[in-house]
Amino acid sequence: MLILLSLVMFYQELPSLENPVANETPIRLRNRVFTPTPDVSLATGKTRLDGYVIVQFNTLPDAEDLAEMGLQPLAYVPDNAIVVSASSNLGSDDLKGVRWIGRLEPTDKIAGNVAQLFLEKQEASVLVEAFSDTSREELAAIINAAGGYADSHPDLPAQMLVATGSLNMVETLAQASQTAWINPAPDVLLHTDRRFTYCQGKATAYGYKASFAVAGPGWDGPGHGSANLTFRLLNITGTARQAILDAMADWREHAMLEFTETTAVGANRSLEFSIETGAHGHLDPDLHFDGIYGILAHGFQPSRFVEPMAGDVHFDAIDFGRVDEYSLALHETGHALDLDHSDDPGAAMHAFLSENNIESLNNDDIQAIQSIYAPRIDPSTIRPSWRVEAACCKRVFTEITPVAGATSYQIYQSSLPYSNYAYYTGSTTSTSPVVRVENGSPSYLWIKAVVAGQHTQFSNVIVY
Repeated sequence: MLILLSLVMFYQELPSLENPVANETPIRLRNRVFTPTPDVSLATGKTRLDGYVIVQFNTLPDAEDLAEMGLQPLAYVPDNAIVVSASSNLGSDDLKGVRWIGRLEPTDKIAGNVAQLFLEKQEASVLVEAFSDTSREELAAIINAAGGYADSHPDLPAQMLVATGSLNMVETLAQASQTAWINPAPDVLLHTDRRFTYCQGKATAYGYKASFAVAGPGWDGPGHGSANLTFRLLNITGTARQAILDAMADWREHAMLEFTETTAVGANRSLEFSIETGAHGHLDPDLHFDGIYGILAHGFQPSRFVEPMAGDVHFDAIDFGRVDEYSLALHETGHALDLDHSDDPGAAMHAFLSENNIESLNNDDIQAIQSIYAPRIDPSTIRPSWRVEAACCKRVFTEITPVAGATSYQIYQSSLPYSNYAYYTGSTTSTSPVVRVENGSPSYLWIKAVVAGQHTQFSNVIVY
């Protein structure tokens, strides 16, 4: 029980063979994020790369380069890494442009909420995902060998099975090299007569984004900032339009996000929603729409796609009216904001969409969006603070305490010590503005921060 209950975070690191890149490039897994330290001390050709390994490159190679290196890509891992299946006769000196090579640990493969399944019972059902080159028959044999019972569902992808058994079964499965991810099995999987659609996630040139890896940093980049985005609804009217507007409003309610409708085509920092059929311009067959109970939609995450495709959402014309429009729009808008799938079966971002419609975002969804954007705040409740650093010749050198999500600061002055008599004199994006005093002495100065297009309260007063 050590694996699940302790979740010890460690990894097996094999040195890379190329000179390391100057900047830090982390490996982003659900259960840990770490920055591997490249090591060039290993003599080339001595490390055998059999089985499944994570290879992080200085720059991701194309498919031809991977084939020349004898690597079969199975999944993408942020940042700049690929899960590959390597033949037993492949040596580390066969690889080019590699920054780091390592393997998944068992603790990397188990969702954090799996342990809760066994708190009050000896057996439970989990969903086991194998790497894509593992057949369903092979996965079933692995589950049986671990002491579990393997079961399927007609709507499950080929590399997934439901495993029922003990906590020891889960830990044994996590140690199998073919196992990619284990999370709680949603109730819909336990009833073969109930239909559902599974969202496979983002297809890339290196396979789907690995289920054990985390989302990107969002439109605002690393940290918890804000994002002002535009959106365009192409050929979408009526209830479908309202469902998308409601979905954006729900995400906005909990994070510092702003959406402004535009008619501009192919704009940057814009979410473009459209209803499509068939290939709809995509060469990749994984992105083709395929009719009822196939691919319902896909949202292009900004951390994995360049403009203008980043943030776009395509709905299958056959499926969009068949399923709950709001549930699907909420899920795909989450992807367009850079969210990945949730392990919580009740979350809007859970990978399974069944007849149980999503009514609103749950706590897991809210925590996810607030993990990459600043939480939504009411600007009218904020009172900024600033101070005088120096003053001379009708110039006041100030320092503003930064306000989260502020895009600018407005400066006000008055000859009276009352903010209701203050008048606007200018705006700045600096937190160390030099304010020119327009009145004689004494002059009273205030600021307001602009957050999500709204003004905060007046700050404390500065007297010159």
